[in-house]
Amino acid sequence: MGSSSLLFFFVFADWFFIITTAGSIAPSPCTKNGNNLYDLMLNSSLETSKLIMESNFIQEIEDGSLNPGRFASATLQILHCQTEIGKMLKYLAREDHNTLAQFFAMQAESYRKGCEVLMTLYKLETASCIMPKSSAKKYVSYFKSLLPQNRIYFVIGLMSPVIMWPYISQNLSIDPSSTYSFMLSNDIYDPRPEIEGILSQHCSSINKVKAMQVFTDGIEQVKNFFYTL
Repeated sequence: MGSSSLLFFFVFADWFFIITTAGSIAPSPCTKNGNNLYDLMLNSSLETSKLIMESNFIQEIEDGSLNPGRFASATLQILHCQTEIGKMLKYLAREDHNTLAQFFAMQAESYRKGCEVLMTLYKLETASCIMPKSSAKKYVSYFKSLLPQNRIYFVIGLMSPVIMWPYISQNLSIDPSSTYSFMLSNDIYDPRPEIEGILSQHCSSINKVKAMQVFTDGIEQVKNFFYTL
């Protein structure tokens, strides 16, 4: 992922997702009743992605009219979510003793570094001073509700915004002279190989109906988050 698209993805998706598959054989898709689970998730996210593009927040980014203070406020809401989800990832990395433990440890470290970047940017010593909006609270609660379940569903929750990202990235229309031109992407990140890799590894333990419900709930949370920024 190029630096410009990564910055947009990082700032507006605290849900930053890293899976190392370099040098590995392309995984077989996780199929349920003959349907590729990744394709089911992607197709189910398209309408919500379009709605996100229609949000006032994205519209003002595109036309360059977004108030910098509003941008900063949105970033702080994301920092709150990053901090809280990062705590959950750290817990999962410590409590789990299976193949997902390393994944959770990698995510926890990624979230920690991301939080440090934002706290340095806004000269904060801690994220505890941030007052979360209801949408941020609900997003964090969504992940808390996944903690008692099979760990793969927590991972699927993290996948929601990542699968939505390519559509948003490809359809952003920002004038190069805009204050927000740094969000312009010169390349398109395709999350399919990484996501299909982890879905394939745990396919036998995934219930399609439950997985799709978790994913659908996740993209709805993302949409609500954008509409309240």
